[in-house]
Amino acid sequence: MGQAGTSRLKALVDVGGDVQCQAVVPDTSRVFIAIGLGFHLECSHDEAPAVIRVQREALKTKVDAAAAQSASIRANIKLVEEGLRELMGLREPPPRRA
Repeated sequence: MGQAGTSRLKALVDVGGDVQCQAVVPDTSRVFIAIGLGFHLECSHDEAPAVIRVQREALKTKVDAAAAQSASIRANIKLVEEGLRELMGLREPPPRRA
């Protein structure tokens, strides 16, 4: 990408399906940041880091929640496996497949 304050920028833009076209941005003093659901936020180069910081925090929260849910599911699976093993009268757990 170009530098902040650059008046013009040429770039390759992915238009979908691995098809790219050349684009010219006439004014690079503002940037558009995808904020979700097809919406974009127009902001200056000075405002962009704050917006990105908020997005990163939101993504980190989602990742942490998914990790906690994954750990809970794994614990439940292990509990069910142990219960089935006890009901079947098995002493040793079967070897794990890689």
